[in-house]
Amino acid sequence: MGALVKRDLLSAETLQQHLNDPDFRASLNSWTREQTPSLLRRTPVNHVVDQLTDWSVALLERKIPELCQVIDVQELVENRINSFEAEQVEQMILAVSRTHLKWINWFGATLGALMGCLQLILRLFQ
Repeated sequence: MGALVKRDLLSAETLQQHLNDPDFRASLNSWTREQTPSLLRRTPVNHVVDQLTDWSVALLERKIPELCQVIDVQELVENRINSFEAEQVEQMILAVSRTHLKWINWFGATLGALMGCLQLILRLFQ
């Protein structure tokens, strides 16, 4: 599971793409403005806040590959999952796969009903 998260869910490329997302940048910009004291929120400083946001994103983009090498996401996830009780892990897996299991159950029920009808028809014509 740790390898899955590292490879498919939380890779350096994924994080870098997220940093380049205009919605994320707008959200970060908004957050930066909210965190700035009201004295600094005046219009002339808004440009500085925009530049600070751009600088922060550029810095993160450069440092994410290094951070991903330093922080072993796979090991973190594996250690976290290993610390859970078996029931907790089961609940997590079921929560993720619940939609797929529902369709498998429906397919199985439909296939079973069709097979039952086919057997009934075959017995009627024997």
